Amino acid sequence: MSSHQYDNYPARECNPRNGIANAMARLSTGEPLRIAYLGGSITQQKGWRIASRLWLQQQYPKARVSEINAALGGTGSDLGAFRLYRDVLQHIPDLVFIEFAVNDSSLPAERILKSMEGIVRQIWHHLPQCDICFAYTLTHTDTAILQQGRCTGSQGVMETLADHYGISSINLGLEIAKLAQDGKVIMKSPDRHIERFPGELLDVNSGATRNEQGIIPFSNDGVHPFADTGHQLYLAAFIRAFEQMKSAAATGVHHLPAPLHAQNWERAQLLGLSRAMLSGGEQLQPATSPLCDQFGHMVPELWRLRTGGRMNFRFAGTVVALYDLLGPDSGMVQIKLDDHMTQHPRFDPFCTWTRLAPLWIAEDLPDAPHTVTIEVLPDHFDKRSILFEENRQDFDLHPEKYDRYDWHAAAILILGRLL
Repeated sequence: MSSHQYDNYPARECNPRNGIANAMARLSTGEPLRIAYLGGSITQQKGWRIASRLWLQQQYPKARVSEINAALGGTGSDLGAFRLYRDVLQHIPDLVFIEFAVNDSSLPAERILKSMEGIVRQIWHHLPQCDICFAYTLTHTDTAILQQGRCTGSQGVMETLADHYGISSINLGLEIAKLAQDGKVIMKSPDRHIERFPGELLDVNSGATRNEQGIIPFSNDGVHPFADTGHQLYLAAFIRAFEQMKSAAATGVHHLPAPLHAQNWERAQLLGLSRAMLSGGEQLQPATSPLCDQFGHMVPELWRLRTGGRMNFRFAGTVVALYDLLGPDSGMVQIKLDDHMTQHPRFDPFCTWTRLAPLWIAEDLPDAPHTVTIEVLPDHFDKRSILFEENRQDFDLHPEKYDRYDWHAAAILILGRLL
């Protein structure tokens, strides 16, 4: 099932559907409103996420509008379904914006449907009065299809799901694509603009900055907007859409209809590791490890395994993955799932820096007991050759960063249960 079959879904800047009546009621009566932003790097930036919250606070000064930042760069809705409880639901939001269309663009439609539906059903299972809104950002490669009035494939999958559940959606990039078609926006610009808002301050009425030719530079890379241009355009789209969403439907509990996909990821779990699973590992502590300072709030715990270190666990279920770190000091792991063996370098062209990432092991397994064994291999592969050419200078300047070949494990991701 390819996402391309959803390319003909008509693109609208806002589909209010059942709206966000519960959130609006809290704003209107001056009650606290907790907003969760679940997404990738575009939402992780200090951009439309902060701007939209500040705008809502300005519009409703009696309400205290707070934010749950659950955005994680380089990840999509598949990982989102597993980290949802830890990063979002346990903080009890009143409104959740979900932004994964860009990072999901390369995924098969069926995977998007299963993971996004799993997110929706988890939210309303745990918090039936929490409102949801899908938010679609864009890249320079999306403009052509949006200019034709059609959604991208990933947006089309999500719109189909939004129709089924009555979820509001905002296409933050639709007007930007039209402005680019008219020559009023340049998607990739060498101009340097403000990449982050100055702290928490933002003049939401200032509009997007233009260059000397009167054109708005969107971003450097066609993906991550400048704060004073691209993210200002996202904010303008958010404000226009909010005016439509706030008057739709009535307050109350969101009831779950029958799922669109019977194998959706509603049962996705992120589970911490235990000493009993590990051989040769050490648990990192905040007092001694900078990695804990950086990632400790995002995972149950963090373990380092050196060459020869092993992890073993058994589970019953259909999907299994690992949550770990990719970085300069990462090495190679060998994974045995039942009788099937694979090897995975936890190092990629971006690894001049460290980040959390999923390591997908298997999907669509028989819903039966399975055994997983992970071992850190002694392979000292050529890291420099794997890095992007522009990143090799960092290797040459700081070779000591790349000397180790360890594995940093954070959690187990399963659709099922541990045995």
